[in-house]
Amino acid sequence: MKQKKSPLYRLGKTLIIIFIIGNGVAFSMGAGPIDFPVHQFLPEEQKSVETLNQLHTNDPGNPEYTVALGTLYFLANRLDEAENILATVPQQYVNNSNVKLLSNSIAIKRSGEMLDLLFGQVKLYQLNQSVDELYNIAQSTSGLDTQVFVLSTLSELTDVGESEEKGLILAQKVESQLSTLEPEGALPVDIGVAVYQALSNMYLMVIKNDKQEKDYQQLATTVLNKYDTLYNQIDSKPGWLKDGNDLIESRRRYLN
Repeated sequence: MKQKKSPLYRLGKTLIIIFIIGNGVAFSMGAGPIDFPVHQFLPEEQKSVETLNQLHTNDPGNPEYTVALGTLYFLANRLDEAENILATVPQQYVNNSNVKLLSNSIAIKRSGEMLDLLFGQVKLYQLNQSVDELYNIAQSTSGLDTQVFVLSTLSELTDVGESEEKGLILAQKVESQLSTLEPEGALPVDIGVAVYQALSNMYLMVIKNDKQEKDYQQLATTVLNKYDTLYNQIDSKPGWLKDGNDLIESRRRYLN
């Protein structure tokens, strides 16, 4: 005679199934860990790191040196080093806008790479808090550099939480600023390439999630072409810059 399973056994089995299915669904919706590959510094970047390290050592209380050095580590996805540098900021500067900008950007990537087995709820909560902080900083300034930095960070999150919604609002704000600049030569190449990479990444995220977004398909094509042109003008390309041809190929793949 087959032994009847106890209620406790059946409950345990049910919970395991819920756990597996729930996390599977959460991961499929973007709650899985995001990989932020570490980039090696180019010789020019390494010189900048060494110079800033020396300045930071000589004047550790200067938040300008701290943020500049931490940002280089952040862009290279060397998050441990970025956090260690940022931890040296004196207490009186912790609410400095640039310090908060970098701090919340690091927190976003930390949340993004997190493995959360509670159906993504902890991860989503932490991430949305940092996204809100970062978004508010970008909305409170007219500085193109800050807005592009925030947009670039949000565009790396593959539509987790509110990153796409708020990223698109910032993208429109950035595009509006660009429209007021002179058509030719208004942006230095090194700034322009960062601007158009951030816009490209954001629009590619949208069409990856919804192939029917025709308006964003056209926007993606326009900014990708501008990015590719600027990218090819740079001789020494930092690791955080994506190959223009790779981004164009991503657009083709997402639409097929």
